[in-house]
Order: sequence, then C-alpha cells, then structure tokens
Amino acid sequence: MSLSIASFIDTMSAPEGLFRTLGVTDARRNIYDEIVFTAGNKAAVFRVRADGVQGELLLKCYVKPGGPSRAVYDYLSRQNSDILAHVRLLREEMYVYGVNRYVDVVVGEWVEGTTLEAEIELAARHGDSERFDALSRAFDSLALELLAAEWSHGDLKPENIVVAPDGRMKLIDCDALVFPCCPVDDTSTGQQGGNAPADVFRETGTEGYRHPLRGERLWDKSVDHYPIALIAATLRLLAIRPELYAGRGIAESVLFSPEAVIAGRSPLYDKVLALAADSCEANLLRLLRTLASPTPRIDNLPEVISPPQVEGHSVPFRSDGFWGYATPDGRTVVAPVFDSAAEFTEPEGLAATSLAGKPHFIDRRGRVAINCSHLEAVNSFSEGLAAFRRDGMWGYMNTAGREAIAPRYEAAAAMHEGYAAVKLGGKWGYIDSRGCVVVEPKHDYAGRISGGRGRVELAGESNEIAVAGGQHN
Repeated sequence: MSLSIASFIDTMSAPEGLFRTLGVTDARRNIYDEIVFTAGNKAAVFRVRADGVQGELLLKCYVKPGGPSRAVYDYLSRQNSDILAHVRLLREEMYVYGVNRYVDVVVGEWVEGTTLEAEIELAARHGDSERFDALSRAFDSLALELLAAEWSHGDLKPENIVVAPDGRMKLIDCDALVFPCCPVDDTSTGQQGGNAPADVFRETGTEGYRHPLRGERLWDKSVDHYPIALIAATLRLLAIRPELYAGRGIAESVLFSPEAVIAGRSPLYDKVLALAADSCEANLLRLLRTLASPTPRIDNLPEVISPPQVEGHSVPFRSDGFWGYATPDGRTVVAPVFDSAAEFTEPEGLAATSLAGKPHFIDRRGRVAINCSHLEAVNSFSEGLAAFRRDGMWGYMNTAGREAIAPRYEAAAAMHEGYAAVKLGGKWGYIDSRGCVVVEPKHDYAGRISGGRGRVELAGESNEIAVAGGQHN
C-alpha cells in the first residue's frame, strides 16, 4: 500500500508512541473534532504539539515517492535567516498505519500568520489600497533579503509566503530550494552554482510564476528573479488599482501569464504599462518592463525593486535607450526609465521628463512633483515658470502646476530676467512674467533677454532692443 493523506490522518488520530524522537501528543482539530491539515501536490502539513516543546510545530508528511530531499533539508537546517521558517528533516521518524513502516518527515516552527495568497484575496475583496501598499513594502523587504542570500527559494509564490501579525513575511515550503553546490560535471572547480545534486534535481517552480524558459537545467540564483519581479509589480499595481484583481484567482498566477507577457499577447499587461506611464510611476514602469525579459535572469533586480536614494547634485544619463539621473561619480539616483530627461533647475529642484510619451516634472528622488500627462509637452522651469503645450499651443505654468499664462502661442521660450520670447502669427515678440506683451510679435526672430535687452531680426536685419520698463512696438 502506498502512502496517502488518509494514512497520515489515521496515524495523527492517535500519535502517541508513533514517533521515534518527537513525542507528538496531538494534532490541531476543528470544531467538528476533525484533524486540520493543508495539502499540496506531494505533502500534507499538520499543526501539532509535542512533549517538551513550547507552542506548536509544523509537521510535513510526504505522500509522493522520494519524500523530502535530504540535501535540501541538510542545507536548510544550517541556515539562520529571518525570512526562513526553521525546519529540519527527521529520517524514519513517524510510523504510518497502512504501510506499516517508519517514514521521513519535516518538522519545524509553526509560523503564525496568514499566507500572502489569503492576504491578497482579502485586500482585493475590500478594495483596500492601503493594505496592498503595506503588503507591497513588506514583500519588497523580503525580496531584497532573498536576493542578498546565497540560496533561492525555487518555488516563490504567494501561497509559500506567510505574513506575520506584525506585517513581516517569511518563506515556507522550501522543497525546491536552490543552494550553492559544486557542479556535478566538474567538481574540481569548486565554484558555486552549476547542476543540482541528483535528489533535488526535479523542481521547476509553479508555471504561472516562473519564466517560460526556466527548466530543470537552470540551477542558480536567477530562478527567483522572475517571480520576485512578478509579485512585486502586482502588489504595486494593486496598491494603485485594487479593482484590477476583480474576479481573478492567484493559485496559479497573478494578474497576467508570464508566457503571454513575453510573447506580447497580454492586453492587461499593455494596459498597466499605460497606467504606470499616465501615473508617472517610474519605478513601477521599470519593474513592469522586466516582466518582458527574454531570459529568467533580470540584471540589477535589487536596484529595480528598491532604487538607491542618493542626495545631492545629479545629471541625466542614458542607458539601454532610456534616461535616468546619476551623481557625477556614477551613482544612480533615478532609474533609467524616461524617454527624455532634462536637467534639474534651481531653485525649483524639478526636472522635465517624458515617460512613455507622457510629460511630467519629477523631484530629485524620481517622484512625481507635477503630473502633466494631460499635456502634450513641457519645458524646464526658469524663474518659477515653465512653458507647456496643450492643443498645439504654448503657455506657462507655475511650480504648483497651475496655469499662469494661457496657452495662446505657437512657441514659447524660457523666462529670463522676467521676460520670454514668444511666437504668435508666425512672428516673435516678448511678454513679461504676467503674460503682458512688452514687444509686439512682429519679428522673424527674438533671442533671450540679457541685461534688459534682446536681439531681434526683421527682414534680414539684426538689432538689439531694450524690453525692460514698458511696451515696445
């Protein structure tokens, strides 16, 4: 007779004397006196008490041949990580009725809390943006610690993450763990990574969370990259628009299919890219773009999850076709996600950018200072005013994003010394910072004001005129 969940339940009905070392006394039951357990595709998990142990323990019993990987659990037993549930393998520990033999089990701390899967369902049911935001920040923290570890979970999904009452997250169900080992085909190198030991060379993660190119031969840190990016992006999206989750389930995937995204066949993915651009969520947009990665490995993922915060002077730089901001010594301040990026102006501390075709002003940390997605274009601030274009015509806004001078001009230059050159009816003139005309637009060209004077051209002749102190015709 083969092992079954029923045979384990039968054993747990009266467990005393059936364990070699644990001394299990009872398993948790429900109000109907039925033994409580959770079951996956290859194991059942019970919540038990044991002699001499305070609190409750997790007891994991395997129904599929092979049982738990000894290599995985030998490695896990030596780890002391705040994001891991502490577990160990007990060989031939539990006597099972029906098969009449002792079997291996995994035992460890019972992690109090609810799964991220259940938390997402609950927050979505109530449209709770604040809860999604808290889950997003907690997951980002977990992800950064996971990326810094020498091991990877191997089957990262909301079902395998527990959210504690204090909001912190821990990883459970680590049967697919990827950890450092010598390559099977070249043990002389002693390097980490390579192929998995024989008894752990079988897990490839859950299809709806893994990169389509992940297979049994992929055995390195990158196995967690795609699910990290997918879950992080999903939680950030739901914090903005919890209604996106309506009618969906997350047992096998979150919001979109990785295969459809990478193949360019996901209308929802295209929709949320536009949503991130319209909201000027630069970091979210960058994270979403990683989901179209042609390979399971996503370079600089820690920086994508949590961009470094660097104070001080920064200038635009270009990387892979996009613009960001960096300090003179090369430290990234704002991730390269923009189509265009102007320098920050003083004293405003704002920079004009374009994100997926939408103009915005950002502050020095890359956060939206003025959302200009309803406009066609914006230019940099100068003396507290910035030119903007709407319906093909240019005007000026103040640093609060409010219209200061109505858009009535065909072109508008930056303010300087309280004046700006503007074009109307095909000709150039000057206005002041209140929008009053000080030089009628009749010239073929009008340059920037310097010392109260501006250079103009008319019929091929160049002249310098004074604009300060009144209107000039």
